[in-house]
Amino acid sequence: MIQLHRLAGRVALALLFVVTGIASRAAAQNPPDWTEPFPPFHIVGNLYYVGSRGLANYLITTPAGHVLINSDLEANAPLIRASVEKLGFKFSDIKILLISHAHWDHNAASALIKQMTGAQYMVMDADVPVVESGGKDDFQYGHTPTSLYPATKVDRVLHDGDEVKLGDAVLVAHLTPGHTKGCTTWTMKVKENGKEYDVVIVGSPNVNAGYKLVGNASYPRIAEDFERMFTVLKSLPVDIFLGAHGAYFDMEAKYARLKPGAPSPFVDPDGYKKLVADKEQEFRAELAKQKAAAPPPSAAQNPSPMVEQTRSHERLSQRELGGVHTTFAGPEDKPVDLRIPDHARGRDEIDLVVHFHGAAWLPEQAVAGVDDHTVAAVVNLGVGSSAYHRAFADPVAFDSLLARITRYVSAATGQATRIRHLTLVGYSAGHGAVRAILREPRHFAKVEAVLLIDGMHTSYVPEGMLLSAGGALDTTNLTAFADFARAAVRGEKRFVVTHSEIFPGTFASTTETADWLLQALSLHRTPVLRWGPRGMQQLSEARAGRFELLGFAGNSAPDHVDQLHAMPEFLARVLKP
Repeated sequence: MIQLHRLAGRVALALLFVVTGIASRAAAQNPPDWTEPFPPFHIVGNLYYVGSRGLANYLITTPAGHVLINSDLEANAPLIRASVEKLGFKFSDIKILLISHAHWDHNAASALIKQMTGAQYMVMDADVPVVESGGKDDFQYGHTPTSLYPATKVDRVLHDGDEVKLGDAVLVAHLTPGHTKGCTTWTMKVKENGKEYDVVIVGSPNVNAGYKLVGNASYPRIAEDFERMFTVLKSLPVDIFLGAHGAYFDMEAKYARLKPGAPSPFVDPDGYKKLVADKEQEFRAELAKQKAAAPPPSAAQNPSPMVEQTRSHERLSQRELGGVHTTFAGPEDKPVDLRIPDHARGRDEIDLVVHFHGAAWLPEQAVAGVDDHTVAAVVNLGVGSSAYHRAFADPVAFDSLLARITRYVSAATGQATRIRHLTLVGYSAGHGAVRAILREPRHFAKVEAVLLIDGMHTSYVPEGMLLSAGGALDTTNLTAFADFARAAVRGEKRFVVTHSEIFPGTFASTTETADWLLQALSLHRTPVLRWGPRGMQQLSEARAGRFELLGFAGNSAPDHVDQLHAMPEFLARVLKP
C-alpha cells in the first residue's frame, strides 16, 4: 500500500510538471527570473519567503495550518511546493490562499494550488470578477491572450479592512487600488524574541507601461484610485516591508546580509517610505504627462434644460398608508425603508417590490395601489448609478438585503415567511443596482419582473465622445438588461422600460440606450401619440412577449420627475396581468 501511495505521488508530480511545462512555454515572454528558483528563508516569527527570484510568495505558518500569499505562474507551483517542504512544512497543510492582485504573474496557479491543497481562496472584492473570468475582465490585459489564466472560483470575497484569521495569525486586507481595481496590501503583526513587528506586504504601487490614467473608459477612477493607494500606504505602521516582487524591497541584497544573531536587514521602515515616495512621484509625473497630451474634451450637444414651463407637471401627494413602517441599515449602512401591509399577515409567502432611488413614500404608494399584500422596500444610496452598482457588485449584498427584509417581515407578521414573487424597480441612478443584481445568475433567476423608469444609462466610448462625434455606447453596462429583455420576450420574465428625451450631454441618454436595446432584440418602435400619466405625452412603444418599452416626450428635469410620479401606472403594467 505504501508503494502504491508513493507511485501515485510520483505520477501526480509528473502530471504537475507536464501541466506547468505547458504553462512555461505559454509564458515564455515573461522575465526569466520569474521562474528561477531562489532559496527559501525565514523572515521573522512565523513568516517565510517561498518565492522565486523575481516573484514573491510568503508562507505564514500556524498550528492550525498555513497561509500562502500569491500563487504566481502555473510553472511556479512546483517551485513553491519545493520551497515549503525544504523549510520543513507540508504543502498540503496550506489552508488559505491569498493574492496581492489579479495579474497572471501572481495568481495564474491559484486553481492548481487549490486543487493540490484544498485551500480556501480569498480575494478582494474588486478583483473577484477578474479572477473568476481567468483575467478576461481585467481593464488592461483582458484581451491579451498571454495574460489570461485558468478561471478560479473564489471561496471568500474580501472587503477593505477584512481580517483573515488562521490559528494565531491575523492578516488585514487593505484595498490599495490602481494597479488593479482590487489590489491588496496585507499587514500583520509578528512576534519574535519578545518583540512585535508590523509587517507590510505591498500589493503593487506601479503604473504599468500602457496604463491610461486620463480618460480611461474601462477604469474611469484609475487616477483617483492610485491617489487612494498612496494615502493608504503612507498611513500604515511598518517595521518590515515586503512586496509582490522581491525588487520592491531589495530582497536579494537583504537576503545576502542575513546572519544568525544579527539584526534583520528586513527591518527597514525608511526603505518602505522611500519606495512609496518614489512610486508616488513616478505616478504624478506620468499623470501630468498624460494630462498635458490629452485632447480637450468634446463639446457637449446642448444638454437638456433644468427647467421647462411649456406645460404643467402634475405631482402626486403623499397620503397616509396603513401597515407597518420600519427602517433598517442596509447596503453602505444607508437606510432601507420597509412597508409591510396589514394583509401580509397570516401569509407564509410574500410578494416583494424593491425600489432603488427616490423618495420612499412614492414607491410605497405605488405598490399599495397595486394590491393590499405586497411588501415594498426602498433603497437610496446617493447620487450616480455607480454608487448603486458598487453597493451590489458583491452578490452577497443583495442576499443580505433580502434576508433582512424577510426577517423584518417575519417579525412583523409573527410567522416565518419567504419571498414568492420578486420585482425590482430602478428609477434614474437606481438602475445601477438592478444592473449589478442581474449580473449574478442566482439573482437573475430569482427576479421575476423589472421596471426601469427613465434610468438605463451608460458611458460613451471613448469616454465623453458623443455618438454624433463618432463615439459608441459602452455596452458592458447594458448586457444584463439585454439578457433580461430576451427572457421577457420569451415569456419567462416581465420587463417594462420607460424613457424620456432628456439628453445629459456627458453620458448616454435613455433614448440612446433604449435604441440599442431594441436593436439587440431585433425590435422596432411603433409611433404613437397619446396622453400618459401625469400629463405626459407618449410618442412610441415596442412590445414582444412580456417585454414592453414606452417612449415619452420631454427633455427637461421636470419631465424626468414626471416619470417617477407615473410609477403607480407603470408598476401596474408590470404586476397586473
